[in-house]
Amino acid sequence: MAAGEISPEVVAVNEVSSSFLETMGVRIIKGRSIRETDTAEAPKVTVIDQGTAARFWPHQDPLGKLINAEDPATPVWRQVVGVVAFTRNRSLDIAPRPSIYLPLAQGSSGISFLVVKSFATPAETIRLLKSAVAGVDPDQSVFFSQTVTQLIQDSIATRRFLFLVMMFFGAAALILSALGIYALVSFLAASRVREVGIRMALGATRGRIARLVVFQGIRLALIGTAAGWIGSIFLSRFMTSLLFGVRPFDVGTFMSAVLGLGGVTTLAALIPAYRSARLEPMEALRTE
Repeated sequence: MAAGEISPEVVAVNEVSSSFLETMGVRIIKGRSIRETDTAEAPKVTVIDQGTAARFWPHQDPLGKLINAEDPATPVWRQVVGVVAFTRNRSLDIAPRPSIYLPLAQGSSGISFLVVKSFATPAETIRLLKSAVAGVDPDQSVFFSQTVTQLIQDSIATRRFLFLVMMFFGAAALILSALGIYALVSFLAASRVREVGIRMALGATRGRIARLVVFQGIRLALIGTAAGWIGSIFLSRFMTSLLFGVRPFDVGTFMSAVLGLGGVTTLAALIPAYRSARLEPMEALRTE
């Protein structure tokens, strides 16, 4: 059987109980999970993830292979009995690190963390856990407790803050763009008052005049949107480090931005269009 030596700097080593993977919802791809029968006296086994399997045994079946997670000078060979899916064991915004899972009874860690899946409230669950631990051994204490949701939120707190800042400036830019479009369309509509009067005198309806002004604003927005689209294609690659589960260039996201800007442009151009459509032909023709 092929064997592999791992380094803690390369692969994350986790000592877990028999129900940990199922509790955390980690998908078993092949083989089995950690069992209660994997005691200290039982044969040494381990469960690895897809990253570890691809690293040591690419294009091979890793089940039955041997792997050492201890000091190379005094190796402890364990047989691979299962393969699980990738898990993000550091943060949601950091690429998955290859991982292996050792039976808790066969490990040597002195610090234990208990994962509980409960339908009670977090506060009630923590209270019951502390009471249960104290009932077994009063000298033991629960020194840290946190929900998985809180753990995830804390891991991405910095990124969330950056995105909130970006959203704020993005919203400010959108508002300024709407005001700019409104001001520009109003100026262009005011400069074409005589033209509007002539068109109305020649039979143009108020609806046609309104559409003329609105389309003028939309045309300007489309030119700016096209320029921004081209620029974003080149700049989006620098956003890769801030994204999780989203490609830098996503057609759906870009189309949503275009449609959003189109809606803002239309709303900004409606007021000048309404004013132009309300003009009386003779008043418009007398305008210098």
